[in-house]
Parts: sequence; structure tokens; C-alpha cells
Amino acid sequence: MATYGIPFNMVRSTGYMVAWVDEVGDGRNPLRLETYTGWIGVMMEGGSILEHNRLKAYLPVETGKSVRFYPDVPVGSKQNGAIVNTTVMAALGAVAEAEEEANIFAVDTASVALEHQHLTGIEGAPQCLILTAEIGLLRSTIYNFSYAVNVLTRPGGGVVTHDLPDSGLIPADSRPIGGYPLH
Repeated sequence: MATYGIPFNMVRSTGYMVAWVDEVGDGRNPLRLETYTGWIGVMMEGGSILEHNRLKAYLPVETGKSVRFYPDVPVGSKQNGAIVNTTVMAALGAVAEAEEEANIFAVDTASVALEHQHLTGIEGAPQCLILTAEIGLLRSTIYNFSYAVNVLTRPGGGVVTHDLPDSGLIPADSRPIGGYPLH
């Protein structure tokens, strides 16, 4: 299975929303619920043998403009800024089938994790949310897929929204570490 990194400029029509929820219902333990949505352009073809590929992408707060950095604390810990839980949904958007008898196009799995990233112009290796989706293709082409990610975090702890390409620091074609270019 090959792993491909999707550049910032291929993550489109993003949405970001924040709501506050109560961990135990007594009003004393607020948690921050962040929702990320969007479309990721991929343009990937599957041949006559079922292929599985892993795609990795940043989750921008605003299309092509900003991403959030999270503190380096263990997931599930009681520390400020820690991620308590996540949910992920990914679905194929535009697909073209070949004119052969069998076609498969599917999202096999999708997950989100904090990963250290080396970004041009940014000191150190901040932790960013990275969406990973495994795609299965047989005699078909996918053009894009959609995602919806919920992240429940403890407030505080240095979670920062950082502006990206417009600042001139991070190229729009930057992609997550560990992924080959798509094309």
C-alpha cells in the first residue's frame, strides 16, 4: 500500500466550527468540540487489480489559510489541550467507472491523529491534525472525497490557530510528512 500526501491546496471547501460541551453534566468540566469538514481533491485511478492507497491530509481551519497546532500532551490525558476523543467520516464524492464488468471504489478506513510536522518557516515540529484515509480502487477513478472530523479537547494548553500560505511562509503545495506526491 502506497501512502500519498495531499497538499494544502487540494483541501477545499473547508468548514470549521467550535462548540462547548460538558464532560460530566455538572457544568464544571467544559470540553471544546471542534468540527472540521471539507473536500479533498485526489484524481486517482485504479487499474485491473484491486489497489489500496493511503492518503494523508492536513485539516485546515479555513481553506488554504490556517491550520491548528496542538500541544505535545498524551491523547486522553487530563492535561489542558489534550485530545479526549475523535470521530471521523470520509466518503467518496466524484467517481468515474471504467466500462468493464467489475468496478470498486471505496473508503476502506479513515482516522485522524496528531502528527509532528516540519513546515517551512515554522520553528520546530508542531503537532497538527492529520486525516488518513485508505482508498480501494478497481477499474475506476476518484476525483475527490469528503470528510467530517470531530475532535473533543480539554480547553487551554496552547492550542493555536496558525495562518498558512498567505503569510508567505508555508507553500500551498506542502503536504504531510510520510506521503509521496500524488502526481
